[in-house]
Amino acid sequence: CHTCDNASHCGPTCKVCSGGQSVCDGTDCICEEGTCSAGQYCDGSECRQCNCPTLFPECEAVGGGMGTCRCTDTSCTALGTCSLDQTTCTISDDLELASNVLSECTGNPITGNWEWGTPSVEGPSACFSGTGCWATDIDGDYEDCDFSCVQTIPIDLSGVVGSAEFSFYTWYHYEYSYEGFSVVFRNDTSTWGHIEPENGWDVDAMKYGPTVCWYTYPDWPGFGQYTTSDPVDWTQKRFVLDSTTDAAYFSDSFQIKIYNTSDSGLRNAGCYIDDVELV
Repeated sequence: CHTCDNASHCGPTCKVCSGGQSVCDGTDCICEEGTCSAGQYCDGSECRQCNCPTLFPECEAVGGGMGTCRCTDTSCTALGTCSLDQTTCTISDDLELASNVLSECTGNPITGNWEWGTPSVEGPSACFSGTGCWATDIDGDYEDCDFSCVQTIPIDLSGVVGSAEFSFYTWYHYEYSYEGFSVVFRNDTSTWGHIEPENGWDVDAMKYGPTVCWYTYPDWPGFGQYTTSDPVDWTQKRFVLDSTTDAAYFSDSFQIKIYNTSDSGLRNAGCYIDDVELV
């Protein structure tokens, strides 16, 4: 068969081109942009799987016959947005509502009393933005012997390549070195660890390690905390995770907790959290 009677037939045997390889280049069936199925890309001749992660489910062919995964209007969770070039998911919350991205940890082990609302009496004169923020106590000092936290919603970072950045704004005041707050991240074994923040911690080690008053928590990482003897005005804290060096945290149940710890005796206003973002 030297001359095929239909454009969908190809080559010396006039074979039928169909599916992703529906285009005849004169001798063989090949794919073109738009002919492959969802989750596939065209490498110039064949359709190949992208294996895209949940946050970036749309597969697109790029120069050189490679496939890249892109986010969509709906893939960045109900609280997130996809960038115009579809390369970045941004999950943010200005905390004007109490329980979108952050909520109080369930089963707080001691006397924690994290509250959402508008500051009054103690702490800053206002939230960083708007009228809603989280605090160790929105209208007073934190409790004695406190070991409590707020936590983010779980987010599926499995398969994501590159970096993820967590940031928030905070106002805080503590008994220096003895009390403070820290940030821990959940990894793929459902245990919790620290990521070194941009510009470091105020102190590299908690005064009491995993022990608060007479309570001991062996799974607490026990290092790195924000603490100060003078109030620190609203400032942004940033943590950058890399999918290569911090691979364990790029799991299907990634989560973040912000812990408050205190001993007994001297108490201060603690910490206030606002404008949380994960990019």
